[in-house]
Amino acid sequence: MNLEETLKKKSLQWIHRDRRERHDEGDIDEKFRVVQILKKYFNLDALSDEILFFDRITGKPVDLDQSQFESKDEIFHRYIVHKPDLLIKNHKPMIIVEIDGPVHWENTKAMKKTNQRNADYEASGLQMLWLTKDDALVKQQSDLVLNISARLGLRLKI
Repeated sequence: MNLEETLKKKSLQWIHRDRRERHDEGDIDEKFRVVQILKKYFNLDALSDEILFFDRITGKPVDLDQSQFESKDEIFHRYIVHKPDLLIKNHKPMIIVEIDGPVHWENTKAMKKTNQRNADYEASGLQMLWLTKDDALVKQQSDLVLNISARLGLRLKI
């Protein structure tokens, strides 16, 4: 590996580190339940640890070869970067699933970031399913299935 490749690899390590750190999340049970429901009742495959890049000018999602950039600052300057809880790519348009707990409403800064994230998703033209942790874990499964169906306009695949 030459010096240029080494520098690019080091500059993009933040993404890999962030992915590793996400495994310690507090909403893993909720995600698992939603993934199972999406697969069983809607035949949708939900992925975690996906990173989405949105063009800062158009707001639209872009496929991005991260190795083209020398640093994360360069990426953040040109793109809005989000890591949704779950991403469903086998549906058009793609579906973003966010499961938010109380931390998203604890203070003004967290609320502002959550609202901006949701606005970015809405402006991108992708579908978004927003659930609270209680929606995802506490509700009866049948209620959650019907909720997902209604909010995303999906038919059950039973």
